[in-house]
Amino acid sequence: MRPQKITFGEMRDEMGVSGVLVYCAEFRCGHSMAMNADRWPDDLRLSDIEPRFVCAACGKRGADVRPDFNGNTPAIPAMGPTTSSLPFRALTAVSRAGRLQGRRPAETL
Repeated sequence: MRPQKITFGEMRDEMGVSGVLVYCAEFRCGHSMAMNADRWPDDLRLSDIEPRFVCAACGKRGADVRPDFNGNTPAIPAMGPTTSSLPFRALTAVSRAGRLQGRRPAETL
């Protein structure tokens, strides 16, 4: 069993973070995406939504969800290429019944 993570309310109130980073659970895949966390209620834990994700690239169910501490920070042009120029494949949220919810096509950040 995976350890329980903080709630979305704790993340927003105590850390001032409004977004999450979602990483594919398949360590060989490496796909990830940044998401706004406003859709989830304050009493829900980050670990509660991890099994609901399916990677659009490899098909693996499950993800590692972490607070996005850099989500509110503007990109620094002097640092070279930023993630906004790199393509990624979106992870799609899946309900407990297994139906796709809010499926988004692959896009570039």
